[in-house]
Amino acid sequence: MATRFAELVSDEKEFELCKTAVPENTKLTTEWGIRTWNDWAANRRVFTADVSGISYVTTPLLDMTPTDLSYWMRKLVLEVRKKDCGMYPPKSLYALVCCFKRYYEANGVHIINPLDPSDAKFGSFRAVLDAEMKRLHSLGIGSTIKQAQPITPDEEALLWSTVYSISRVP
Repeated sequence: MATRFAELVSDEKEFELCKTAVPENTKLTTEWGIRTWNDWAANRRVFTADVSGISYVTTPLLDMTPTDLSYWMRKLVLEVRKKDCGMYPPKSLYALVCCFKRYYEANGVHIINPLDPSDAKFGSFRAVLDAEMKRLHSLGIGSTIKQAQPITPDEEALLWSTVYSISRVP
């Protein structure tokens, strides 16, 4: 007998379907964010051996409480650098935080949103992130907008003549 409903769906099948819906660039960006976190945490562990009074990350990212995560993310946005030792532009720091949110959600933790202004647990983190983004912007980091040069009327005419000449070829 035909039924208007499909077969029953397991949680696992639902999870697998959601994983296939994530765009490839989003996956790569999230991997970049987590790799950056892991590299930063490992680097901090090496350098804290020589400095007293400075702690290092001991808890895996997914096991952190919101309070611990807020603390370590404050440190991260102030200390993280690109591989060439340059500072990340403000938008990259923001993207890095978004990576953590996606990472938590991909691993079944949907309660972490450090950028949600109504979440008081991350208030101090948002204040540090905002201050660092403003500082970087004041230094001119990330304020250059890449934009294509406008084309001249002659270049536009050449473009259109090229397009029409190609479309007329049998």
